[in-house]
Amino acid sequence: MYVYINDALRINFNIGIDTDETSAIVLNYRNPLGVEGVISSISVETAATGDVYTQIANDFLDTEGWWVFYSEATTTDGDFTGHQFQIEVRDPALSITNLTDVKDYLGYSDTTYDYKIGRLIPQIEEAYLSIRNAPFDTDPDGNLIYPPGADVTAAEMIEYRINQSISEMPQGVDSFRLGSYSVSYGSNGGAGGRMGGYPKSITSQIKTFVRCI
Repeated sequence: MYVYINDALRINFNIGIDTDETSAIVLNYRNPLGVEGVISSISVETAATGDVYTQIANDFLDTEGWWVFYSEATTTDGDFTGHQFQIEVRDPALSITNLTDVKDYLGYSDTTYDYKIGRLIPQIEEAYLSIRNAPFDTDPDGNLIYPPGADVTAAEMIEYRINQSISEMPQGVDSFRLGSYSVSYGSNGGAGGRMGGYPKSITSQIKTFVRCI
C-alpha cells in the first residue's frame, strides 16, 4: 500500500498472540533514510486474536520512500517479534489530485472529510488506472502526465465514496444523491450501470484502452 507524505494514518496489524498475555506491545519502524524508532501508543482491536492498531499523526510520515514496520510483544515467556510489513510514502505532488483541489471542487469548507479524502486519493488513483486499463503517460523525464480532467473525475469518485457505500447499498435502490446531482438505477445498475464500482456517469469521463495481445 502507499500513502502521501504527512498523511494521518491508522495502521492495523496482528501480533500473533492474545494481547491479554502481553505486558507491552510496540511497533518498530525504519524510515527510508535508515532512521529507526519505536511507536509505543498501541490500541487493542480484538484481544483474543491479537489484532491491534496505532494512529499515526499527520506529521510523522515525513520522508518519501518505503517505511518498514514490525511489532514486538513482551510476555512472561519472552519477546515475540512480528513479521515485517512496508508502507510506501509518496510525494503528494505526484498524485491524480490533492486534498485542497478536491475540497475546492466539491465545495467542502470545513475539515470534516479531510482524513477520509486523504486516505481515498491513492485508492481512487488505483481505481482510475484499473478503469483506464493502461498506465499514465510520462514526459521525457519520466514524470507522470495525468489526462486532462482526471482530477475532476477523481474528485467525483471520492464524493461517491463519501456519500454512498456500495457494499451497504440494498438491491433495487432507485436513487441516491451525489452532491449536486443524483443518479437512479435498479438492481442491475440501471441504464447507466457502473464501471469499476462507480456510476458510469462518472467513469465515462475516463478514456479506456484495450490491450492487444
